Amino acid sequence: MTKRIFVIGLVLFLTVAVQPLMADDSVKDSPWEKFSFNLGGFFSTSSTDLRFGSGVGVSIDVEEFLGLDTETSVFRLDSYWRFSDNRRHKVDFSWFSYNRSGDRTIGEDITISPPEGEDIVIPAGTKIESFYDLDIYQIAYSY
Repeated sequence: MTKRIFVIGLVLFLTVAVQPLMADDSVKDSPWEKFSFNLGGFFSTSSTDLRFGSGVGVSIDVEEFLGLDTETSVFRLDSYWRFSDNRRHKVDFSWFSYNRSGDRTIGEDITISPPEGEDIVIPAGTKIESFYDLDIYQIAYSY
């Protein structure tokens, strides 16, 4: 937790300290930048519960049951390119990545009773490996 606060404080300090150095008083021929590239990230905390049935049902804490990480890092990339001489035509590209994984060994038998058919038993000692990968890509054109 202390490491995360230090990293966030350092990023905020560098953002504030570098801004005056980046000031540009020159007048440009075109009001728009030709190219931009941004890379960033943040820390996320997740807590997911599943509930089966209405009224009296079964609730499952997904992080505990599957051994998923509760704290993860999220990455993002944004860029654009104005490819015409008048810089009115622009292509944007974005990528967002959120990934979680976990593993654990089941400590006791789990019985699943479907409405039709025989019970399914997952024996104790079974290793569960899980992952959740979400990648969003966006490409856009604007004028």
